[in-house]
Amino acid sequence: MNIQARMNLSAANGFVKAVESMDGSCLDTFFSENVAQTEWPNLFKPQGEHRNLDQLKADIEKACGILREQSYEIVRELANEDCVILEMVWRGTMEVDLPPLRAGQALCAHCVAVFDFQDGKVVSLRNYDCFDPFQ
Repeated sequence: MNIQARMNLSAANGFVKAVESMDGSCLDTFFSENVAQTEWPNLFKPQGEHRNLDQLKADIEKACGILREQSYEIVRELANEDCVILEMVWRGTMEVDLPPLRAGQALCAHCVAVFDFQDGKVVSLRNYDCFDPFQ
């Protein structure tokens, strides 16, 4: 793996840690100001969603009031000069009731995130999140 791929992989892992801690304030470190993020359809977003940088920041901060905690287990990492792919298992615990979900309920999703880099910053991020059925 060359130096650029290592730097991009480090940036992608840093982003995951920021999301894990629900801290949207540091996203400028990782993303180009014109980043395009796509969350493909899933149980939470049946129509999927497209976000810009400001929307990403707002949604990460909003999670702080909904989730008590969340974590990502990175299962596999692939990186080259301009692309990083992370396969992860996400786990979260609800902080509040949000029917049909209840406070204290544990959630799990199997995720793949594809980061496209340009000049050391993420210009495109695509998330494929497959949530386990809600209990």
